[in-house]
Amino acid sequence: MKKIIFGIMFTFLCICSVSAFDNTLKVYDYAQELSNTEEELLKSKIDKYIEKYNMDMVIVTVKHHENYDTNKYANDFYTYNDFDTNGIILVIDLSNHKENISIETFGQAKSMYQNKVDVMINNINNTLNKGYYYAADKFIDMSLNYENIKINKLDNNSNTYLTIFLIVLFSILFSILITSIIIILCTNKKRNSSITTSFNHIKEGTLIINVRQEKFVTTHTKSNIKNTK
Repeated sequence: MKKIIFGIMFTFLCICSVSAFDNTLKVYDYAQELSNTEEELLKSKIDKYIEKYNMDMVIVTVKHHENYDTNKYANDFYTYNDFDTNGIILVIDLSNHKENISIETFGQAKSMYQNKVDVMINNINNTLNKGYYYAADKFIDMSLNYENIKINKLDNNSNTYLTIFLIVLFSILFSILITSIIIILCTNKKRNSSITTSFNHIKEGTLIINVRQEKFVTTHTKSNIKNTK
């Protein structure tokens, strides 16, 4: 009986907690880094974004431990709190005085901000030293004018260029290796063929090796000198 009562109470609390969440605020400063005025200013600009693109936008500041997955948190926060199917979320995670930035896109926003999220995160990181409000404001401005975000094509294609370079380099090295093996094999074959030919010209019994031992006769000559008087 107690378990049943506990289960009912737990379900009731879960329903209350879900119903208590207000997904119309759009700015959730759980890290308490924004003033009320700053939150209102950001909310006002977010409303303009929603009106312009008919998409949702959410900004969250939070404090987690160092190894927390900020990207997963951003995805879960947006998905489980019943925001629009099309939208974008910014999460600034202040863990151990180190900011982790995550931007997740959903629905049509994925194609809108394709290949631009990394540029946006870099710009936000460069603005954080001014304050979290300015970083969030920068995020909204870039989202409102996403078509003006310039992408470094070299950076986007760097992986492709590297892959092509490695393929060409491997092909060259492989060609050199095969050529070297062929040359070595041909050289050894020619050398073996030359030795075989030389032995073929020598018939059995025609090669005679004479060993001659020469003896030298040495003589000693004695001279007798006589004195005559």
